[in-house]
Amino acid sequence: LMGGKRIDISPGKDSVPINPNELQVGIFQADLASMMEVLSGIEIDLNSILDDVKVTLSEINSFFTDEQIQKDIKNSITGLNTLTTRLNKTLIENQENINSIAKNTKEITEDTKELISANKVSINSSINNLNSILQSSDSLVNKLNFLADETISGDNNIGKLLYDDSLFISLTKTLEQTKEITKVMLEQLKNDGVKVDATIF
Repeated sequence: LMGGKRIDISPGKDSVPINPNELQVGIFQADLASMMEVLSGIEIDLNSILDDVKVTLSEINSFFTDEQIQKDIKNSITGLNTLTTRLNKTLIENQENINSIAKNTKEITEDTKELISANKVSINSSINNLNSILQSSDSLVNKLNFLADETISGDNNIGKLLYDDSLFISLTKTLEQTKEITKVMLEQLKNDGVKVDATIF
């Protein structure tokens, strides 16, 4: 271990002979110098890690020895204790109300179940009636849409009255003629009566 460099050649056990023209790779066995070199590298890494640990511990120590931080931590713990005490007191004082609310909720749930169970037939009938009404409404809407389409396209009387100009003009003319005839008849009634020229066969 303390000596210089050396080469050991051990007899092989392979059935294939070694080729003297090829480069043979051996196995390096670490000596004291190489071991010290490795340990030296590890020592450097350990020193660096220890320095980092010292800095971290120093910062943690500084953090916990800071009076303001200690005061804040104490205040936080005191506030948490106070809050816990108040919460426990509130729960104790309202235990009866909480139990009453839970009981009422349970009773309401049971009553609701009984109500639904007792009126199941009526509820189903109401739902069926509602479905029928919805279907009838759909049918009515379809009919109204069909009527509106016919009206817009002028395929029914309302559409013709609204959109057929010739029919509108004819109706207007007829109304004017009716108005004139009515005016003449009123004038004749005011005077000598209605004058009628008729030929009797």
